[in-house]
Amino acid sequence: MSKSSEAVVADSETQQRPHHVHEATVSLPCADTARAAHVAAALGVETGAVDDDRSRASVSRDGRRVTVTVTASDHTALRAGLNTWQRHLAVARRVVDA
Repeated sequence: MSKSSEAVVADSETQQRPHHVHEATVSLPCADTARAAHVAAALGVETGAVDDDRSRASVSRDGRRVTVTVTASDHTALRAGLNTWQRHLAVARRVVDA
């Protein structure tokens, strides 16, 4: 990925969900809003399928930027969730850009 399209990851503690207290976001800028919409739609169908007792994810889009937020009950689950969603983002981006 070029420097302008690198994913940005942020980690923070949250008290919004008592069971899932660790949160991280992965944000990916796309070339245009149409591509971002396709990436977000492709990832959106995966949110329920990948979730488990220890982690959950949500997908959102704001203009050209697609954001995946992963919440988890522990750091190990957060890391695993982030790895999974970063792979999903990378594949969706490659398909849309092809």
